[in-house]
Amino acid sequence: MKFGEFLIEKHIVSPVQLQEALNIQKDNPTLKLGEVLVAHRMLENNELLKYIQNFMDETGAEVSEMTKWLSQKEADELIQSLKEG
Repeated sequence: MKFGEFLIEKHIVSPVQLQEALNIQKDNPTLKLGEVLVAHRMLENNELLKYIQNFMDETGAEVSEMTKWLSQKEADELIQSLKEG
């Protein structure tokens, strides 16, 4: 399962919102999906980090996959919170 599909399945974002974010990302390939979702106020940064952690817990996704959805700064914050928690 992809992270965007997870967000839709959990009713965190709508299919329309995800498609909008993916279109923005397509036009700006250096942006990560999480960055787009936060920048366009579809999610707050702390929510994004929580949902990524939930996604990883539920799907068994590896920490290394976070770089697909997060900037390096956001990934570092999540890794730190995982170490603390």
